[in-house]
Amino acid sequence: MLSPCILIIEDEPDLREILVLTIIKMGYKALEADTIEKGIAHIQSDNSQINLVITDMRLPDALGTEIVKHCYKIGIPSIVMTAYGSTETAIQALKLGAVDYLIKPVPLDSLRNRISEILDKNSNLDKIDKNEFNQPHNTKNSEHNIHTWLIGSSNIMQKVKDTILQYAQSFAPVMITGESGSGKERVAKAIHLHSKRKGKFVAVNCGAIPENLMESEFFGVAKGAFTGANQARIGLFEEANNGTLFLDEIAELPLNMQTKLLRVLQERTVRALGSTQEQNIDVRIICATHKDMHEMVSKEKFRHDLYYRIHVLPLPLPNLNQRREDIPLLINNILNNLNKIYHQNKNITQKALSKLLNHIYTGNIRELENLLEAAYATNTEDIDNINMPVNMIKKDHEITNNQESIRHNFENNNINTAGNLDNILIEDSISCTLDINIKFPINLPSVLADIERNYIKKALLKYKYNQSAAAKSLNLTLRQLRYRIEQLQVE
Repeated sequence: MLSPCILIIEDEPDLREILVLTIIKMGYKALEADTIEKGIAHIQSDNSQINLVITDMRLPDALGTEIVKHCYKIGIPSIVMTAYGSTETAIQALKLGAVDYLIKPVPLDSLRNRISEILDKNSNLDKIDKNEFNQPHNTKNSEHNIHTWLIGSSNIMQKVKDTILQYAQSFAPVMITGESGSGKERVAKAIHLHSKRKGKFVAVNCGAIPENLMESEFFGVAKGAFTGANQARIGLFEEANNGTLFLDEIAELPLNMQTKLLRVLQERTVRALGSTQEQNIDVRIICATHKDMHEMVSKEKFRHDLYYRIHVLPLPLPNLNQRREDIPLLINNILNNLNKIYHQNKNITQKALSKLLNHIYTGNIRELENLLEAAYATNTEDIDNINMPVNMIKKDHEITNNQESIRHNFENNNINTAGNLDNILIEDSISCTLDINIKFPINLPSVLADIERNYIKKALLKYKYNQSAAAKSLNLTLRQLRYRIEQLQVE
């Protein structure tokens, strides 16, 4: 086999020489360039043999982001090097496709570890099939559940899936935001499963650990650190070494732990409680929250330097009401899973299905699962009776589902209904007011977007652009309103 080849793009001759010698001592082939132009020339002439590009951020003819974009397009991983205090440009490079960044002066141990990890994992990585998100998973139940929560044919969910696959190839921290029950942990694990990391996926809820135990839980305990510490115990970071640490509800982390977490992310070392020795770690951090982190930072409840350290790759998740066309697929998948678990073959009746399709989900996918599981347990035959919270059932005149999308999803995914789908659609639309003068065909999604945009504008005008008051008047959370304003481009 040919030895892997690494291209170094650095305009400082002494540093470039050190990097080249380091790579050669590792047993790899090294190419070098001092400008972006020369680097691209190397890639174009040696495209088939260059396995990794390491580039400085500031070069005589252009920024390193130019080479990063070029590498990302042709599938070559890249690492950027940047001066201390210039992490914003490095973060921009990560968003453009770089897999990692290093702060100058570059620690050679960290560089060697990164090179080995990237080359080793790239050599064993098979091409990812985007369709596998919607395929049954034949391994662990937890992994199967991940794919259940990522099911969906809506445009917004396809963007989420594409983003997961893109972020999986990076080493940079990810910040997942979304409402409770929208599947943040499932998305985090999907990123890990599709990444090149060989270690474990370790998840922790930051709000569930008592503050006085946080340091020992995160960093471990040395033997004899305190009375009763009869043996050493590893912490979450060490457990997740070479893998991914998922910090759910990161906003709940106390300020003193935020400071310690920042140091770990900067130094990439941990020190167990009661120990005098530090241990190098290689952990990919993925965080999640349902809170407004900008507001937390502005109120000094969350460190701004830590926020920018963990908010490198943002991943906002839609709530279930924002992708209602996926509900039929989710119902079918959940019902099939329940039938497998309980070795039965229950279907869902028209009446029950209509309730689920018209429901406003404040608890998102978790609420849908809970409703179906409860109904599965209480209905001896087909699922006919579902106990829905009366105040949360959507009124007929509020229904804005694209009925043709629902029909398409049912007909093409063999959903188990104990009745006729046409009747369901007719029943759901009985009290909808129809303008007989409408000229078809029309672009229904565009029409619905215009209607929603109009109501948002009216609410904002009525409450003098007080978004909190406008959100309340529309029965939305402030986060939901802000998301709709951005998605619908409300001026």
